[in-house]
Amino acid sequence: MNRKEFVILLIITFFVIMLWLIFDIFFRTKTSVELDPALQTLLEPISPDFDTEAINLVRENAQNRPVIIQPTSQASPSASP
Repeated sequence: MNRKEFVILLIITFFVIMLWLIFDIFFRTKTSVELDPALQTLLEPISPDFDTEAINLVRENAQNRPVIIQPTSQASPSASP
């Protein structure tokens, strides 16, 4: 790569980086969109408190529900011609 090609590459790289920064700043400062209240409730953070009552309820349901394991069928090998 000669000096002229290197300078052209540097100029193109500089402009790409500058455009990237300009668009990044532009879209970050753009006003935010109003969200639907139903969607806003779905986006609220989950409570960090550990709910032992819910865990106990899940355990009780798991103990009361029988686990049914279905036997799996295996294909028998066939003879090849």
